[in-house]
Amino acid sequence: MKYPCITPDKVYPLGRCTEITETVLTVLVQRLARPTAPAERAMAAFVRSGGIIRPIWGALRGQFFQNATQMGALYVDVANDTVTVTKPKVEILPLARADIVNIADLTHFAEIAGKYWNAQIVANHVAPALAPLLPMLAIFGEQEARLVSVCDYMISLMMRDRFHMAERWVAEMPAPPPALLAHYRTRLPPCLRVTEDQDGRAAAILACRSSRAQGHWKDQAWLRARMQDIGGLVNL
Repeated sequence: MKYPCITPDKVYPLGRCTEITETVLTVLVQRLARPTAPAERAMAAFVRSGGIIRPIWGALRGQFFQNATQMGALYVDVANDTVTVTKPKVEILPLARADIVNIADLTHFAEIAGKYWNAQIVANHVAPALAPLLPMLAIFGEQEARLVSVCDYMISLMMRDRFHMAERWVAEMPAPPPALLAHYRTRLPPCLRVTEDQDGRAAAILACRSSRAQGHWKDQAWLRARMQDIGGLVNL
């Protein structure tokens, strides 16, 4: 099995919403390119006529982050059992009834993340150089944390907003506990981490302002370089 488990107590399909949704959509697109079954021919004709089949992501029913597929006016979740395995594997609803909404801002993201992940969402003063794109730090327990959010939607939101939202978050939200800052100071390369004599909040604010002043919000080369920096650092 390609995705046997995430943790010993979280076996497939638990937690595999993204992988299942992306795989099904990839296979569907391939099959619609050479349709053979009646349903495939009908869907291929629908797309040729301007119909929409696309991935969507957002907050579902105010409780979860959700990957799904929009097919015309329908909401299609092919990974409906990845949180609660007793649910039907597939859910299809009129999109208007699905109650999936775009993430509006960082406060909205933090509200959903806190409930869904059972995490505390604070300001990223750990890696201030990445604060323009990843202004939040999700804390799980004592020594586990994750910079968030690397998903395309949230990265695009930070870029379109020219890092104003990110700056407000790192300026106003709670800082990570000192012990966590010290712990991760040894885990990051010098170019990314906050030093002992540095104010993490001030450094993160400065990074957001500097990136805005230099036009990084429209610089795809800068974005590619930062995404390379992020690499394996999302799970610190």
